[in-house]
Amino acid sequence: IDRMKGPSNAALAHLFEGKRADTGEAWAGHKREISGYDLTIAPHKSVTLAAEFGTTAAEREAVRYAIMLANDDTMRFVGEELGWARKGKGGGEGADPGDVAWISFYHHTARPTVHIEDKTKGVTYLADIPIPGDPHEHIHNVLLNFVLTDEGRAGSLDTNRLHSRVHEFGAYFQARLGGYLRNLGFETGMDAREQAVTIAGIPQIAVDTFSKGRKSVERNAKAYAADHGEDWESLPADRKYAMLQAAEFTARLKKTGDADDRASWRAQAEAIGWTPEPMMNPDLPVSSQPAIERYERAYAHAARHLEIEFRTAAVLDFEKLRIHAARGFIGTGIRGPHDIDEVVNLLIDRGIEIKGVQSELIVGREMKEIPGKPAEKTPSPLRVTHTAQLRLEEALMERARSAAASRAGALTTAAIQRAIANSDLDLTSEPEQAKAQIAAMYALGTGGDLSILIGVAGSGKTALLAPLVQAYKEDGRSVFGVATAWRQADALADAGIERSVDRAGLMAGGCMALTPFLGAIERGELAVNDKTVLILDEISQIGPKPFLKLLELQARTGMVIKGIGDPEQVQTIDAGNTIKLLKEILPPDSLPYIDTTIRQNSVRERQIATLFRDGMAAKALTMKREDGTARLVGGDYDQVVQRIADFYIERRDVLRAAGARRGITISALTNEDAGNISRAVRERLKARGEVAQDEIIVPAIMPTGDGKGEHHDLPIAAGDKLRLFRRVRGTPVDAPQRNGRSRGTVAIGNNGTIVTVIERRSDGLVLEGMKQRRAFVPWDFLTDQASGRVMLGHGHALTIDSAQGVTSDEHINALPRGSSGITSFKGYTAESRHVRQSFTMISEAAVMESIKLGRALGDNKPITIEDLWGRVAADMADHPAKANASDVEQADREGSDVRQTTTLFRLRHHFEMAEQNGKRISRNNMARRRSDLCLEAFRDQASAFRETLDRQERLGTDIERRFIPALDKFPETLQHLALGVQAELDGRRSAPNGPTPQ
Repeated sequence: IDRMKGPSNAALAHLFEGKRADTGEAWAGHKREISGYDLTIAPHKSVTLAAEFGTTAAEREAVRYAIMLANDDTMRFVGEELGWARKGKGGGEGADPGDVAWISFYHHTARPTVHIEDKTKGVTYLADIPIPGDPHEHIHNVLLNFVLTDEGRAGSLDTNRLHSRVHEFGAYFQARLGGYLRNLGFETGMDAREQAVTIAGIPQIAVDTFSKGRKSVERNAKAYAADHGEDWESLPADRKYAMLQAAEFTARLKKTGDADDRASWRAQAEAIGWTPEPMMNPDLPVSSQPAIERYERAYAHAARHLEIEFRTAAVLDFEKLRIHAARGFIGTGIRGPHDIDEVVNLLIDRGIEIKGVQSELIVGREMKEIPGKPAEKTPSPLRVTHTAQLRLEEALMERARSAAASRAGALTTAAIQRAIANSDLDLTSEPEQAKAQIAAMYALGTGGDLSILIGVAGSGKTALLAPLVQAYKEDGRSVFGVATAWRQADALADAGIERSVDRAGLMAGGCMALTPFLGAIERGELAVNDKTVLILDEISQIGPKPFLKLLELQARTGMVIKGIGDPEQVQTIDAGNTIKLLKEILPPDSLPYIDTTIRQNSVRERQIATLFRDGMAAKALTMKREDGTARLVGGDYDQVVQRIADFYIERRDVLRAAGARRGITISALTNEDAGNISRAVRERLKARGEVAQDEIIVPAIMPTGDGKGEHHDLPIAAGDKLRLFRRVRGTPVDAPQRNGRSRGTVAIGNNGTIVTVIERRSDGLVLEGMKQRRAFVPWDFLTDQASGRVMLGHGHALTIDSAQGVTSDEHINALPRGSSGITSFKGYTAESRHVRQSFTMISEAAVMESIKLGRALGDNKPITIEDLWGRVAADMADHPAKANASDVEQADREGSDVRQTTTLFRLRHHFEMAEQNGKRISRNNMARRRSDLCLEAFRDQASAFRETLDRQERLGTDIERRFIPALDKFPETLQHLALGVQAELDGRRSAPNGPTPQ
């Protein structure tokens, strides 16, 4: 390419095809399947709106100028990091630094891609609709998959670095953009998540108005079709395509008349009452902070966000340090990539505060199993944890080891045998399973004061607790049943755990959620002592921190802890992996295991559930497709949701007609999906008369992890199924009255309980909840005091997390957004709730879109049905097990031990072989051989150091300051080390045989 003038379209086409721009010949080096990578960089919507709605041309162009400058800086950073020409197959022989090239395309609008189903052909298409879009400044940077070294060698990009660093590059862009905008006179801020620079003066309503997506386009088209007497569902794809264009054109005519995009946008701004004012102030002072101040602010930002990340993960990818460090410069400006390095060094040198306590960061690697080779392990990329988590895990393991060693609370074999004989437990219909259950009962009952039963879903874990609970009661013990969620804790009542009160009026038994249980302990409301037995359910959902609190309580009181769970189901949201820690230190007799299920009533369904648990999702899905219980559902999101609801009603009717007791349940990945499916089911039940027509709309709130809650409007009528989000009590409708008042209240449900609306009153609802109790609940009892909204949601569908522990005749694993986001943990949980059969219903269009997004630009290979199912299988087999801090440290220590031990064995073998061959090993030869082996043992470290130097080479002064002094001292250090080793060896040779006097 002639760099003095722009390339022609033909030249660009050659480059995109992996050819020389001038001659069209193939690039040098090996053949490439991918010619380039599209790195799309975009600012926050407020920056886009400033570029579009600026009050002067200078203001508008200044914003775009800043975007282009920040983009170019970012791509230079990307080029430095990725510009390494790989050698050998897959880069197996290393890489050399070189030059790269990219081509940037600046775009100003965004148009949504929509899902169009052709029902006549049974196919769903992804269509780009040529309709007016929203303003959206963004730049497509096509980074060519070509690196040219100084020696003239051609290679391909080191894309492993791209995948691990892409979020860091995005953060770097935001930091550079913030600096340029402030220099131009714009007042900046950060978005709510502190991940992007914003321009002050742009109201949130404007940001929301110009962030329309696919949903609004689809809704307009469906309404347009209905207005013109057309049935959207039955239209062929070409008619839907035309309707989408016509609907958007009509909608724009109504709002803005026959106007172009920009005129349309201004009309929309006027409609929301937004009149843009000048945002650029040339007189705004430009603050130039000293480097140390910028580093301190960036460190504080990164430390704060890392603490938040460590609340739900004990171990993070090392790149997280770089991402948060880069984002820390958004408000101050960043001079270059070396600023990120400086802050990362500060984080490692100082550590961070965890819950107000300073903790060091530990950088190391995990040893991960190689798929298909369970006996082999490979080191992970660099990861980071902290000493507070490590101390917590060490304390947990020490407490657990001590509790497991004590047998003070063990039952006698005779007591267990007697309880089994008197129980209603079915031990005849499944003889092999009965043997496993009996063995588990004896292991739990006679085991230490801490023992854990690990059992697959549906193995009868809760059922086998009943005889043990009875034996404990007969022995004068009080029994508590505890789980993370109230719904799961309530299920332990089936094992015979009942609420009881001691003589002092303290609760001495019953079922509770974990957090309320620990809170009641702290307030002194529970009677816990050496006569107390604590049954923990779904232990995989209990994090190390609350579990340590339970172990500390056990150490103080002498109570017994018995846990049940399955590490392959939904994991804890807290940091760490409790079961993994316990498996490391508990003896086998404290970890009984049941690996077969009896929940499913057919061998084939049990096989399918087991395959999902074992990570063999592809085989499981093949069997389900053969059975007709796994299907890709065509249509857009709304259509998929509606078809799931239709299928639910259909199967519900079939099961009711057959007299099934447990019915059918639905689970979805998110609260939003569960809510949308529930609303679709409700619409159908209302049309059938099962939900009353007379309804009210109440403002509701759904709790979220960030504490803010999700607001929505909730229609309520008699016949509705509602989900509770906290413990609710009410006045029994048939309770005896005294002086016009009820004698008391009863609990009708807890967080996660599904209740039925029996009657709607002006002052509250009559609900039917647990144990078919009917009670009147005033609105006040249902209202969140902070927001004034009722804490209720639709109850026909649950999230997969909430569904863990549910057993139903049939279950629908509903994935209306495709399989992205599901893992083997959630997939197995969703596919093991049923007794008869489980149906997997997945959006075809969403899976297709995820495949297309993962392909290279210009890759037009047809996506086959097997491609779709292959993607689903890969997602459902993904096994991102939570790591522990001890994994990182252990991996680092084991790696060092293995290297040292390997060196010693090889050295010893060399000397012994020489002696066998009659050779005399001189001291010089011995020293030389030791030196050779030591150098070989440090090859990995030297290679990593060389890579670091290469990476830092462009930073000049940093290399001089950081590495040269250490290198100058290295020969002296090595000499001292060698003399010390030699002295020790000489001392050992001259030492007398036998022990040395102390």
